[in-house]
Amino acid sequence: WLVIFLGLNMFFYIKFPSQERRKFDDRSKINVHKILTDKKLSKNYIYVTIDWGMYTYQGLYGDKNQSVLYIEYLKKQEQVDKIKKIALDNHRKVAFVYFNEHSMNLILNKNFDLKSCNLTKNSIWKIKLEDDGDPDNICLKEK
Repeated sequence: WLVIFLGLNMFFYIKFPSQERRKFDDRSKINVHKILTDKKLSKNYIYVTIDWGMYTYQGLYGDKNQSVLYIEYLKKQEQVDKIKKIALDNHRKVAFVYFNEHSMNLILNKNFDLKSCNLTKNSIWKIKLEDDGDPDNICLKEK
C-alpha cells in the first residue's frame, strides 16, 4: 500500500504544473482584487460581478465601504434597471468585473457608457466602469 500511495503522490505531483488553468481561476483575479480595494473605487462604485467566486472573494476580502452585487446571467432589461436604481439610490457609479467578453453583452453596452480599466487591459479578468469624473480614478487615468 505504501508503494501505491507514494507512486500516486509522485504521479500527481509531477502532473500538477501541466494542468490547464481555467479562465475564472487566472491569477489576474488577484490583480483585479487589488484594484477594487482602492478606497475611492470602493466608495464610489457598485461592483457587479458575473462569477460567484469573485463575488465571494471580493465580499470577504474587499474594502469595508464597497458594494458588491452578483448577477450570473445579465440578459434582461429589468436586471439592468435594478442595477441602475441601486446605483442611483446609493449615489454610486457601476463597475462590471468579468473574465469573458461575451458576458459584457449588448444590453450592457446599450444601457451604460462603460470604459475599460487601463490596469486590466492585458489580463483575462477585466473591469469596465462608468466614468465618475474623478481625474485620480486609478482605472481611468493614463499611465
